[in-house]
Amino acid sequence: IPPATAEPIVASPVPIPIGSMSRDRSAVVGADGHLFILEGTNSLFTQYAEPESEDERRTLGLQVAGWQSLLERRAARSAALGAHFIQIFVPDKSSSLDSGIPALGPVTPLLDRLEKSCKGDAPYVSGHAELARAEESSAALSDQWLRLDSHTSARGSMALSRALVNRVGDASFMNDVSFIPSGTFIGDLGARFFGNLVPEPDVQPRSAWLDAVATERDLVAR
Repeated sequence: IPPATAEPIVASPVPIPIGSMSRDRSAVVGADGHLFILEGTNSLFTQYAEPESEDERRTLGLQVAGWQSLLERRAARSAALGAHFIQIFVPDKSSSLDSGIPALGPVTPLLDRLEKSCKGDAPYVSGHAELARAEESSAALSDQWLRLDSHTSARGSMALSRALVNRVGDASFMNDVSFIPSGTFIGDLGARFFGNLVPEPDVQPRSAWLDAVATERDLVAR
């Protein structure tokens, strides 16, 4: 039974080997106490396999071309409306964070090819690169992701948001943002291992600017 979410979490290190899978094989234990998606609906681990046959390479090329065509259509449609278009690809957790699982990483072939094809394009922001850059300038990369969830943490979301704002204007108003403890977060992976919802410590951003714009508004819905 998970502890009451109002109480501070006192974590206990449990020696679960890296590579241990949930009963339904949808998730796996990775490095540094992080849980990762493994199979599930998207069969994620299969997306990391490099194409070997000519048909597989052709299929990958068609996928990349399809994405490129989609981005071009979105940019043209936005321009026709007098709007700026920006595209960001947020990587899977296992493409951004070293899971310690050989089958999960380092980057899916599709994301690798897309990153290379979009490099230098004005509308494109690399979520993979921005999360790596956040590691160098602030918290560790592992803190950009929730441990018991497949999504970015508040710090990771902040890094991605700053990158998008920087592309269209001045993001200096975000310089004073700090993070304070805000209770707990219930991730989407913990229950797959333990049968119950498992909380982890959570933080939320705080700044004078956020306090001003957040008056009587819910900025984050969970």
